[in-house]
Amino acid sequence: MTKDLEQTQSLFWQLSQQPKSLSPSEIHKFIKGSSEQDSVNRLEIYAHSYFIRLHESLSEDYPALINEMGEENFYTLTVEYLKECPNTNFDITLASKGLPRFIKEKILSDLALLQWENLSITRNTDPTPTTLEHLNKISPENWGDLFFKRIEASRLLTVQTEAFTNWYKYLKQLNQKLSPLETNQSEMTHVLLWRSGFDCQFQQVSDSEHTLLNNLKDGKEFQALCDDIAVLYPGNSTKAAEFLQRWLTWGIVETS
Repeated sequence: MTKDLEQTQSLFWQLSQQPKSLSPSEIHKFIKGSSEQDSVNRLEIYAHSYFIRLHESLSEDYPALINEMGEENFYTLTVEYLKECPNTNFDITLASKGLPRFIKEKILSDLALLQWENLSITRNTDPTPTTLEHLNKISPENWGDLFFKRIEASRLLTVQTEAFTNWYKYLKQLNQKLSPLETNQSEMTHVLLWRSGFDCQFQQVSDSEHTLLNNLKDGKEFQALCDDIAVLYPGNSTKAAEFLQRWLTWGIVETS
C-alpha cells in the first residue's frame, strides 16, 4: 500500500465521521462529484450511512439498555456519544466500548457495563479451566505448589443492584435459563461474568468471595489462597474446599 493511498484512506475515514472537518473546496479536491450529486453531498450520504451502521452496531451490543431507555432516547444517546467520542478504530465492533463510561446516569451506565463486559468475554481466547477430575489426579501433598488463576474470559464487576436487577429481568424475558435472583438489600452488587464454551454465565457473589476472586485475577499459590480464606472465615476449616469446588464446577479457574 502506497503512502498516498494510506493517507487518502485515513482522510476518507475521518471525513466519514466528521464530514464538516474540511471546507467544500477542500472536499472537491478529494472527492469527485457527479451530474446527480456534488462531492459534498456524496460525502454526506456516505457519512450518514456510516453513522447508521455504527448505530446498528451499538444497538446490537446494548439491547437491555434500549429496553430500559426506549428506542428514541437510545438514538439520541448514540448521536451524542458518537459526536463526543468518534470511532477511532476500523473495527466498528469496538465503537461501543466507551459507551458505559459516557453515560452519566449511574444505573444506566452500569447496565451498559454489564452488557459490554458480557460481550467482551466472548472475544477472549477459548478458556481452558481446570476440572475437578484433573485436580483429583494430583496428590494432595503437591497442591501447595499449584498456582490458581481466574480464566481470562471472566470479569468481576461491582454495579448498582438496580442495574443488575434490570439486566436479569431483561434476560428472563428472553427465556434464558437463569439461577434464581438473590435478594440484595445493599445498593451495590458484585457480579462475576465468565465464558463457558460458547455461552456466557454470571453469578452474584458476596463481598468475601469478591475479594478472593479479585485476588485470583493475577493468580495465587494454593497455600496463599487458603490463607486468604482463613482470614475471611476464621475457624471455618471447610470453606476453602467449598470455594474451590464451586469455582471448579463453574469453570472459572486454571492451574499451573
